[in-house]
Amino acid sequence: MISCYSTKINNNNKEAGMSQKKSNPFIQKRVEEKTIDVPFYLYKTLDSQEEKVFEAFKSKPQYNLSSQIVIDRRYAQRLLTLWSEDKRQTYLRDFFDGFDKINAFVCVSIHRAIEVLESTKLRAKDKSTINTFIADLRGEIDNGKNWLLINGQHRDKIFQRLWTNEDSIPTKFPIVNQRDIAGKYWSDLNIDSRVALLHVSHPITFVTKFTNMSDLVQIVNLHNEGSEWNPHEKRSIEPSYFMQELRKLDHNDMLKTLFGKGNLNATGIYSPSKKGISFLATQLYLMWKNSKNDWNKFYSMSSNELEDLVKIESEDWTKNSTDEFISFFIKVANELNSFYFSHPSRKKTTKKVIRHKITSFRNYFVLRLIMDRKTNINDIVYKVENPEKFVLTYLKHESKRLYDREQLTDDGKKKWDKLEKKGTLDKHNIKELMKDYKRSECYTELLRGSGRDDYIFQIGQLTFDDFKDDFDNGKLRGIVRTRGENVSKDVKDLVYQRAIMDSESDSIEELYNSIDTKVNEVIHTKTPQAKGGTPTLDNLGLGDVSTNRRQQDKH
Repeated sequence: MISCYSTKINNNNKEAGMSQKKSNPFIQKRVEEKTIDVPFYLYKTLDSQEEKVFEAFKSKPQYNLSSQIVIDRRYAQRLLTLWSEDKRQTYLRDFFDGFDKINAFVCVSIHRAIEVLESTKLRAKDKSTINTFIADLRGEIDNGKNWLLINGQHRDKIFQRLWTNEDSIPTKFPIVNQRDIAGKYWSDLNIDSRVALLHVSHPITFVTKFTNMSDLVQIVNLHNEGSEWNPHEKRSIEPSYFMQELRKLDHNDMLKTLFGKGNLNATGIYSPSKKGISFLATQLYLMWKNSKNDWNKFYSMSSNELEDLVKIESEDWTKNSTDEFISFFIKVANELNSFYFSHPSRKKTTKKVIRHKITSFRNYFVLRLIMDRKTNINDIVYKVENPEKFVLTYLKHESKRLYDREQLTDDGKKKWDKLEKKGTLDKHNIKELMKDYKRSECYTELLRGSGRDDYIFQIGQLTFDDFKDDFDNGKLRGIVRTRGENVSKDVKDLVYQRAIMDSESDSIEELYNSIDTKVNEVIHTKTPQAKGGTPTLDNLGLGDVSTNRRQQDKH
């Protein structure tokens, strides 16, 4: 039950001060914070009636505190989804019933955040995103903001909704000044009831010192120890551009459909509700990044590497690499979602012979990655022109790779074929064959990991070999083409120089016309770029501009 507000004024005034005691001289602390009980008359933006009652407190540093607070999604924040009405009502009822000291708001000094970011910038590879960050925070200071709310955003939203009449006073609410106010809206309350409610305090932790941005992550994690965050959820609140952009994937409608029930049916660490989409993307980024240098390191996904990767000062990402990866990730996911998992035709059958797992996504991603860039197993770049037909060929090969016979040794395949020829191949025989003749390096074992560090590499090799056989045999004509390299300026100059040397022109005018870029341009003379033609002198010459453009359109 709420006591008469007049008895609490003096105590709250003492607690509302911002002064801090000196730190223990024997301990060099990384973080300094102070938790105080701030009454709502200092926190809330008061209306004219309320302001008259509390006019004496305008000089307090916390006066109208909520207007000094900003929630910045780049900082250590869970993505805000509004609590259900029942949950909001229950929280308000419990809070005003006396359970008001359980969990504090956490506010971080914006001024200190700028100082830390300036220091972090000196160590960071990508300074542009940090500079943007700093500029935004300075803009917040100019707008009267002093604090970043990094814990308590749901609860802050609940109080704001109460004060703006979006939510009513809960039912079974405590008696206030001998009045039953349950079910009423804030504007319906008389001034005495509102003043009584505004004298209730909320604990707020003010963080005025910290060493690096990861300290904020630690603060949030410690304040939410009871909420069962998995390692990636804890990692996902890192305030780096990389992590904040990957977090957006968790709210992408197409990806949520792909990862949802009936499609990938992702559970556990890959569940959309546990930020599983951004978790998989974080893992696959390491593959995507490392593939440029060493295909054999594609399996590298340790927790330590992921922790280092997402930090704001990490050298493993830039704004460009982040944007480029996300674009590729969404493109690949959309191909699978449109033509594999969510295709309308799939709904016509209940058969589950087509694999629907997170590994299905990862393996397709790896294949597309090998095709998309040069690696030590592939020196040609391939472009998918018809995603639907390409996914169809992938599905056929995936079924073959998963076919039980393909998992057997040569002797096992012979026994399989003999039983099949006799018409005696049944579930019992297949089970025995799989028990006695299954290859340790077969596809299904690779899918399980089977204790091999390079299993992803091996899977990638298998899927690429199947693709390459089809491509080399002409089965993917009109579906996939090779992508040639652009000709460098230096090589173009050599082509023009060679044209001058070999010219049979009878006049200077004719010679200059022949190398006029408006008339003739550098072309692939033997194999066109669209079909993988190399930008080397033996495959280059000069050709009519208009004719070349028509040929390009055909290719």
